Amino acid sequence: MSGESQGREASCQAEESVSWKQCIICQSDDDKKGVLVQHPKLESYGLVLQAVQERASLNDGDYVQVQRRLQNCTLETLCTEQAVWHRSCHSNATNNDQIQRARDRNAHALTRGHYTAKKRGQKRGSTEIDDPDLSTFSFSSPFTRSYTSPLNKEQCFFCQKDDGQQLYQVRTENAGKHLKEAVEMSHNTALKTRLNTCISPGDAHAIDVQYHNVCWRKNVFHALREPSTSTSKTAKEPFLQKSSLLELINLIDVETQNQAYLSMDDIETTYINMLGSEVLETHLPAFSRKWLKERILTALPHLKSVRQKDRRKPAILYSPYACEEDMVNTMTTTDKKKEENSMKTIYKAAQVIRKSIATFTKERNVLQVSSDITDVPAELYTMIHWIMVGPAEK
Repeated sequence: MSGESQGREASCQAEESVSWKQCIICQSDDDKKGVLVQHPKLESYGLVLQAVQERASLNDGDYVQVQRRLQNCTLETLCTEQAVWHRSCHSNATNNDQIQRARDRNAHALTRGHYTAKKRGQKRGSTEIDDPDLSTFSFSSPFTRSYTSPLNKEQCFFCQKDDGQQLYQVRTENAGKHLKEAVEMSHNTALKTRLNTCISPGDAHAIDVQYHNVCWRKNVFHALREPSTSTSKTAKEPFLQKSSLLELINLIDVETQNQAYLSMDDIETTYINMLGSEVLETHLPAFSRKWLKERILTALPHLKSVRQKDRRKPAILYSPYACEEDMVNTMTTTDKKKEENSMKTIYKAAQVIRKSIATFTKERNVLQVSSDITDVPAELYTMIHWIMVGPAEK
């Protein structure tokens, strides 16, 4: 090697020297890695330098050490020294997927404030962080069962203390399921590790888990009842709830085009029948007529809501394209009069029936009714006659 070449090699030294006859990435000529690529293109040199520099800045495994060797080298230096490498080393160093994973790991580590290192005895890959001089970040091993104290069944499952307070025991499968759900929601690795001593994570009653009442309320009861954000609630809406609401909205859209109005009372009853009582109990958010009306008016903005004159009655939804508000008020008032007339007829018929019952004797097999029989609806008289006397004998 000429004196000028030796000078350039000396300038490329940071903490370690570079052997130009070996692969500049792994610094070996191992035949198992394949034949060394001779006389690479100028673009390839630049790509290698750029990839090594970026991966070293991301603290990506062995590339920190590679960057120390090449930090003062330029394209001209690599061309002049005719730098070589293994095809596999070049492929790994410039692989876009590996570089992106290194970026993601570095971003995640910065948010958490530490990097994750391999345990002793495990093989370290090319993408592992290995830089003893990085004092800025603290290194921690993956959380395992050995990193937490073993579960003491004689103490509280949550606080692992015996302060003299009464301990209660998980005795039912339902309580075990609630415990499992709360532990998973808490993201507490220590509690998850303790719960994994069960054959099944939801089988807490099988290992005689004990707890303080205060700890249970704090870690299970309140954790399961704690309201989540509106976004997560919307995402967790049951499928049946969504499909029922969609079907109801389509039904209302069709009905309001064919008739004048729909009562919120009828709409609510229809929606509840679609859901069923079990789904209604787990409705997200809690079911109310106000919520239902808001969802309907949001989906069908052309509909309008009007209050009836009798404030005790529910609101009315109608389409302005089918009728005017005055028509709705007129029809609701007419319906009210018809309802009152029907009630008067029922009361009058009831008086006649009560009179007939009072004069009825068991010895007679014929129902004696006053001359006011014409005031009794035929259907009502037939029903009462069938109940008291029985079906007519042929």
